[in-house]
Amino acid sequence: MRPQELYAQVGMTHEALSGIVDQVRQLVAAAEVWDRRALTVDDSSVITPAEAADAVAEELRACADALDFAVGHAEAAWSAASRIGDGG
Repeated sequence: MRPQELYAQVGMTHEALSGIVDQVRQLVAAAEVWDRRALTVDDSSVITPAEAADAVAEELRACADALDFAVGHAEAAWSAASRIGDGG
């Protein structure tokens, strides 16, 4: 893959990752507004429905934060790739 092709691919990857971050943030928002009183967990669960819902939101938030970090790296690579040519 030539530098110009890589640049385009990194750009598409950056855009895709950004979209995924947005989707995960929407999932966090959805989980945060669940009515904790209306939730149930299976009988073998050792945590309450509210604790389970909080865990879902916390883990999704951590996922979004990690993806945000990845987006930053993709953006840095995209920027660096924009400066590379191969004379072709």
